[in-house]
Amino acid sequence: MSRRWSAGKELRVSGLPLRTRQGDKFPGDLRLDGYIEGAWVPVKMELAFALCDFFAENEDEMRRYRSYWRQNGQRYFMAACVDAIRDGWEPAAAKIERQRAR
Repeated sequence: MSRRWSAGKELRVSGLPLRTRQGDKFPGDLRLDGYIEGAWVPVKMELAFALCDFFAENEDEMRRYRSYWRQNGQRYFMAACVDAIRDGWEPAAAKIERQRAR
């Protein structure tokens, strides 16, 4: 499988400027930086874990209000995460936006 990410990529997600850089752990390692408070700082995996924790809990709480969905709660969120891992974050985000627009 070819990589979707490479060094030198710049993007903006939810208003946050991000960039990829060459990492230093091994050849081909990448680092993700975020522009925060006027400086580029490494984005640590703890941010991803905190986001997963928040959104999984929040979607699970929403299950009480939208029990008619085929998939709901944490299962819904985890399925979207698997889509992002398999197909990339942009198609997964676009799918969520289409569902939200309904």
